[in-house]
Formats: sequence, C-alpha cells, structure tokens
Amino acid sequence: EPDQKLTYEFFLNMVHPQDRQRIDSTARYALENRVDYDQEMRILLPDGSLRWVAGKGRGFYDPDGKPLRMIGIDMDITERKQAEEALKQSEEKLRLALEGSNMGLWDWDIASGQMFWSDYCKKIFAVKQDTKLTYDFFLSVIHSEHRKRIDDLIRNALNDKTLFDTEFQIIWADGSVHWVFAKGQGFYDNQ
Repeated sequence: EPDQKLTYEFFLNMVHPQDRQRIDSTARYALENRVDYDQEMRILLPDGSLRWVAGKGRGFYDPDGKPLRMIGIDMDITERKQAEEALKQSEEKLRLALEGSNMGLWDWDIASGQMFWSDYCKKIFAVKQDTKLTYDFFLSVIHSEHRKRIDDLIRNALNDKTLFDTEFQIIWADGSVHWVFAKGQGFYDNQ
C-alpha cells in the first residue's frame, strides 16, 4: 500500500518462510563482510500469490566500517523460473520415456568431434560415465565387420542431408557382442 512503512522486517515477512532464514543470513553476511548481495528468493504477495525475485545489493559504511545502509535492486524473475521448471519437467519426461523404451540419446558436435551420450546411451554401449566420448571412440566400439559401413552411412547421410537408421553390432569392454539400432539426422548452418 502507498502508506505502508517499509522496513527490513516488512521485507523479510514477504519472503517465503522456506527462504527467509537464507535471505536474512546472506544479507547480514554481505554487510558484515563487505561483499555484494546477490540472491534469488520467493516472495508472497498480500493476495497469497507467489513470485520469484532476484535481488542484488551493496552495503555502504561509515568511516569506522560500520554498515549504514544497503541499496539494491529487485527484479521479478517468475516467468524465467516457471520456464526453467517446465524445461526441467520436460527433460525428466524425456529421460523416463527414453529409458522406458530402452533408448539412449546422443549428440555429436562435428566441428570438435565431441559427443554427448545420455546415461542410458552409455548403458547401451556399456561405457563408464567418465569416458571421453568422441566420434572416433564411437567407431572403435563398433564391431570391425560393421565399422566402415556405419561410418559411410553416417557421412553420406550428413552429405545428402538425409536421415539414417541402421542396425549394427558393438563390442563391450568384456568382449561380448550386442546389436544396436541407431537413428540420426544432421543439423546445418547457413553454409
């Protein structure tokens, strides 16, 4: 309200109860240690609705170093937080769908040669979590009878801008042979 007396206590009472202690401790720490304050928090509006706020502040001190005030800004980041949560839920649904269907996801950065494999893709190929994944590594786990054919299929699909899908055998580190079905398509820049 326009005539509301604005105090630090009033501000803290607007902060969501689960965030209140953290925000108070962080603000006090920032003042005592002469560091900038930078936090995200939930606030409860008088109508009961919840909003996310990013707050940044800086303390000002007297000649003896005693804090006099903190000034700062607050920005409503509710839409960004909602988008982050929606993305997180979408990624979790995708993960569950891939695992439920025994599928793994991979992404190959052609310029660097680096590959990203989802956890389930690593499981399919029986590789350790910390394995450095490159296209050359991928080719190395393919059975030697299939390796050239798969490399040619992928390169032709990239050159022709077509989808590829094929089956091939891979060899796990323990020497066992397994069949894999792979599907992929390229993404291209303007050139």
